[in-house]
Amino acid sequence: MDDDDQDAIKDFVEKFGINYPVALATNDIRMHYGGIAALPTSFVLDAEGRIVQKHEGLRNPSFMKRKSARSLAFPSAM
Repeated sequence: MDDDDQDAIKDFVEKFGINYPVALATNDIRMHYGGIAALPTSFVLDAEGRIVQKHEGLRNPSFMKRKSARSLAFPSAM
């Protein structure tokens, strides 16, 4: 959620070996996505880049994989 010091964020990502995309967002952008009340917050996007699911908090990776697979088979809008 920190968007003030991009160099510090890059250093953190490198130091902890984060191997997934890390997005920076202003408060306006966060609100556009329904607000982000907890970290982590994960979004599942469809092929057109639309949000089909939003999950707040830690989730078991197998849960996320199952939910994502269901979204691909049965798309739903948020």
